[in-house]
Amino acid sequence: MKDFWVSSGHHLLDRDEAGRLLVTDSFLKAYFARPELLPPATACPAELRLHHELLMHHPRRPVAKQEIAALEDPDARENWEFMIAFRDHVLAAPSLEAAYLALARGSAENIPPLFMNQLAQVVLRNALDGQHDACVVRAAELFYRPQRVTSHEGAVLLADAETIERHEQNRHASPLLGMLGGSAVTELEILDENNPESYFARSDAFDM
Repeated sequence: MKDFWVSSGHHLLDRDEAGRLLVTDSFLKAYFARPELLPPATACPAELRLHHELLMHHPRRPVAKQEIAALEDPDARENWEFMIAFRDHVLAAPSLEAAYLALARGSAENIPPLFMNQLAQVVLRNALDGQHDACVVRAAELFYRPQRVTSHEGAVLLADAETIERHEQNRHASPLLGMLGGSAVTELEILDENNPESYFARSDAFDM
């Protein structure tokens, strides 16, 4: 069986009898290990304690608003408010699929788009489990990864917007590349019937 989108964290989740995704402590800890929540060396004791307890010991424990309000860094307070709201939402739902559906139906006002996209990715990963057609899997990225569209030699090409942005930044850093290159999209390998294994080998790079 081909694996793909390992970064979605699907391997950290359990499944119920119907195959729906169930949250695990390991899945939650992966979120708490994200760089956005990693306290800097200058973080206040309250932030260090909160992060340590959730990451290392009890990722499901209730977090009172007063705990977050006690954090000295306003950016840290905002990040933790979003993270705890998201965590509480997925824990309250019977499955991740149900959590996503509730958000999609209008309860996502306090959930950053990044979390919505990550939730969409892992739900899609579960739905596509066992899929061997790289074009189908690549097309599914449109549901959670913004795309850039261009035409090249009579064909319409879609490329991951974040990947294209990185390529364009590299061009700005190198005037020679900027002078010689065409569209940044054309620098990426194009997925077709001849190279599906290339996609599966690097699906988390989002560069095809």
